[in-house]
Amino acid sequence: MQDANKLIEDRCNNIRDMIAAGKKHAKILSAELDDINDITIPSIKDKFKKKNEKIDKCDEAFDELMGIMQDEETQINKEIAEAQSLVHRLRDELTKTND
Repeated sequence: MQDANKLIEDRCNNIRDMIAAGKKHAKILSAELDDINDITIPSIKDKFKKKNEKIDKCDEAFDELMGIMQDEETQINKEIAEAQSLVHRLRDELTKTND
């Protein structure tokens, strides 16, 4: 009977030791999670915020340049149309003159 009690006592001590080790490990994990939550995540959020601000500035510059290019294209097309009109008028006049 004493052997059975000793065995139970040893197993209980092993369980207590495992619980103590688990609590110690849980404290370490808790500290690591606190660091992630308090330091790492805000740092990552800040980096993404800064990158997104730069992307937004690039988008604005791109949109502005696209507007300028479209305005230039419109102007060029207008000038081409005017030049083509002038060429047609000159041809007509040359044709009338040669007749």
